[in-house]
Amino acid sequence: MIHLVIGGVRTMALDLLTFGLLIAGFIVLVALIGEILARITRVPNIVFHLLFALVLTPFILVFGFPYIDRHILELIIGLFLAIIVFEGGYNFNRCISTEDSHLPGHRRKDCRPLPFRHLLSRILRLSVLAGTITSIIMTLLFTHLVGFPPVLAALAGTLCAITGPTVINPILRELKIKEEVAETLQVEGELNDAIFAIAAGAIFTAFVIEASGLLTNLFVIFFLIIVDLGIGILVGLAIGGGGILVANYLRPWITLRYGYRFDHMVIVTIDMLGLLCAAILAYGFGSLFGVEAAIAASLVAGMLLGQRRRFVKHIHDHRDEEDQIEEEELTEAEIHTFQLPLTHIAVATIFIFSIAASLPSMIVIITQWHLAVLAVVSACLLMFIVRPFAIFLVTIGTSFSFREKLFMSFLAPRGVIISALALFFGFEFATQPTGDPILAAAFLWFILAIVFVTILVEGGLATWTAKKTGVIETESTADAAED
Repeated sequence: MIHLVIGGVRTMALDLLTFGLLIAGFIVLVALIGEILARITRVPNIVFHLLFALVLTPFILVFGFPYIDRHILELIIGLFLAIIVFEGGYNFNRCISTEDSHLPGHRRKDCRPLPFRHLLSRILRLSVLAGTITSIIMTLLFTHLVGFPPVLAALAGTLCAITGPTVINPILRELKIKEEVAETLQVEGELNDAIFAIAAGAIFTAFVIEASGLLTNLFVIFFLIIVDLGIGILVGLAIGGGGILVANYLRPWITLRYGYRFDHMVIVTIDMLGLLCAAILAYGFGSLFGVEAAIAASLVAGMLLGQRRRFVKHIHDHRDEEDQIEEEELTEAEIHTFQLPLTHIAVATIFIFSIAASLPSMIVIITQWHLAVLAVVSACLLMFIVRPFAIFLVTIGTSFSFREKLFMSFLAPRGVIISALALFFGFEFATQPTGDPILAAAFLWFILAIVFVTILVEGGLATWTAKKTGVIETESTADAAED
């Protein structure tokens, strides 16, 4: 009897191990094929990640998904979410200086970070004001058009304000968008995910978990936003500041004493491992206080370490300062080449597991055709009415032309961050005493439908729209901007 039990456990472990290895291999394959197709078709790779995720979902459901419980799923998604958010913060207000300047993609010409005061107006206009307008209008639409309860409508509307770097940055890397437009979209995508993720978490905690009066809930929401944002910033500053201290004091001492044992590739590898460690630690410590604080912590830590060259002193050795700067830029470019495939794998993983986790509960919802139609209608309203209204309103008095505003209105696809948060909140809502599994499934269906439609339409037509609106930077406009 004991031998049979042990044999059964070994068989299950073998099945789980086999499934894990197979799905890991398929995820890497998805990232590889998606990048190849993106380069061939000039369609952002996130579109192909999404399509392949839909193809792989039946494999997961049939062969291996029963072995993965909710906690393991949240661990996997949280791990890769940490990498994605950290990478977005790390590349915030930076550019990659390489010798291949002819390659497509957005690169700041002088390769120097802009001062914060230059970005403050864009942060307030795009990340705060436009996002707030979007969340309020979408909340009203989910309440009156779809029929969600006010709490669930507010949660879905707040998530709809999140664009995120995983969908914006690949498009900006592929297209040579005018510098001011590209930087504005990049700032919006890299900041509003943390801002409105925290707001969504505060709404969920106040209305679903606390379940008290309206005025009390409004106070709780405001209090939780301040607390989560403050905790996330403190954790991110601690992790990022610790990394800067290591780079500023410990690394020069090691280099001066044992520099002959560290060639360039070893230094690059150490930097990569250090950044990966910082990303996971920031998200891990932040998640002690909630997924919202974890996102803010990862973003702040990434932003701080991405600007570490401002704080790190040059080592006084046999090389002159210009050689050290050139080597640092080469190191940053090689770190960037390491981040890209890791981010592709993270995006593919979150899409695949989010769809696989939510699909069984959404089958009942999908069979109700009116809900499927309402989901597509909600996505179209968000893309073609709500987003343009918010962008044109908050950019009044700016230097953006009508065509540039039109492109910024169009390019706002939703990505993996909103998918992961919707999955987290859907799980929590379904398990609450006052929660409803059917409503949770409908909530997941609408959010994922918005993600699918916006990625396929806006991501697939990004190149065509950029050409039609004239925001692609030509050689003449680039030379004029440099002069």
